[in-house]
Amino acid sequence: MKSQDFSRFFHPLYVLITGVLGGGIVFSMFSPYFPLNCKDGVITFFCVPEFFGMFFLMAILWCMMTIFLVPGWGMLIWLFNRHVAEKDNPHRLQEMAQLLVVVTIIAVSSYIVFQSLNLFNPDTQRRINADLPNGVKLITAINSACLFLVILPNILGMSLVNAVVREISPRIQDADQFKTDLSFSLINDLLTYRKVLQIFLVISGALLSMIPLIVVALRSVLITIDSQLGKIYPVSYVIFEGLIFTLLLLFIYVPAYLELSIVGQQLRDALYPLDSLDDLKDTLEKRKALDNLLQTEISLTSNLKSGILTLGPLVSSLLVLLGIKT
Repeated sequence: MKSQDFSRFFHPLYVLITGVLGGGIVFSMFSPYFPLNCKDGVITFFCVPEFFGMFFLMAILWCMMTIFLVPGWGMLIWLFNRHVAEKDNPHRLQEMAQLLVVVTIIAVSSYIVFQSLNLFNPDTQRRINADLPNGVKLITAINSACLFLVILPNILGMSLVNAVVREISPRIQDADQFKTDLSFSLINDLLTYRKVLQIFLVISGALLSMIPLIVVALRSVLITIDSQLGKIYPVSYVIFEGLIFTLLLLFIYVPAYLELSIVGQQLRDALYPLDSLDDLKDTLEKRKALDNLLQTEISLTSNLKSGILTLGPLVSSLLVLLGIKT
């Protein structure tokens, strides 16, 4: 698969069909409660105005999940196959075991975050469970499981990019083979891996940014039903979730980003070494051109530009805090 082939995952027709499918899934899950039967003077979960905000946000999330499901797993499988293509079976099993370890860590971390309210304040969790209809509990459980399934390949993909790029460094050290056969191939590989890394980051940041928004929308519904709940279920809990998810993205994305920059610098030094003063100006111009192509210069501006989506979950939770009364 070439880098330009990734665009087929985001063809307008594909986005339209899968987006409509996601919206249809949300509607089908809530369809048993439609049309709403709201009696005068009775406040129920589905009759408060805040419910429609939560429904709208959940519909957006499901549209995103159905759109990103196939691209995420497709790129992960392509990247893994490329990573193990020249390895023997024992090494392939080792790579699969390492991925399973990462999956386990991500799963445990996600479970702790989602269960943090129950762990730290079980009374509040019991009160929320009492106000939530059983059908909504099932919908939120399905929503969490499917979100994990969609975001998992993107998190694993960022980790795998780090491993794939790290293996390029020894190939650069073989000067004879590198000069004749591998230089342009490695440049294309690094450009492809950087593009894939950014796609994984965009998808992960976009999906995780929806979590704080939906949590606060759900909280607003519950507070409308039970006004005392706001005192024991603060909005700061949402900020905590956003911070955890932001740190998760940073811990996985930053090492891969730095590895790409380091290997790109090694490639630049191998192609255009600073070993003579006679053609220094010409060499520096070529090094700068290759730096710009591979984005190896790690400045504050480029870091913020490349990593801004890692702050998506935290930013969304802070924006929610500004617009929600506690």
